[in-house]
Amino acid sequence: MAVVQDQVPVREFLKLPVLIVHYHQHQLRDHKLSFSKFLSMHYSQEDDHDNDRSQDMQLPFKHIHAASGVFSNIPAPCKFEFKPKLFDLNRKVKVQEHFLLIPLCFSGKIWQPPKLT
Repeated sequence: MAVVQDQVPVREFLKLPVLIVHYHQHQLRDHKLSFSKFLSMHYSQEDDHDNDRSQDMQLPFKHIHAASGVFSNIPAPCKFEFKPKLFDLNRKVKVQEHFLLIPLCFSGKIWQPPKLT
């Protein structure tokens, strides 16, 4: 079993109130600003259109932090047990007629020995 853990800094989640307050400040300037548009302005666009770059850089997940990843390989207990399968050699096997999927009335016409002409 393999376990992969990614360490997301907790301090970024602690900045979520800063995000809400900053969104509220933008909404006071523009009442029609949706939250998705606000996120697009601050996280997908490079240019600072509102001249508040210092506040923008305090928002969560704006900086690239060195994150550590952990990969753990935990060996699972393996337990194999092979049981011999016993066959009854004295038992008779019954062969089914319809095994070839050819009706009996036709099988005699197809399978005949070669004839000399």
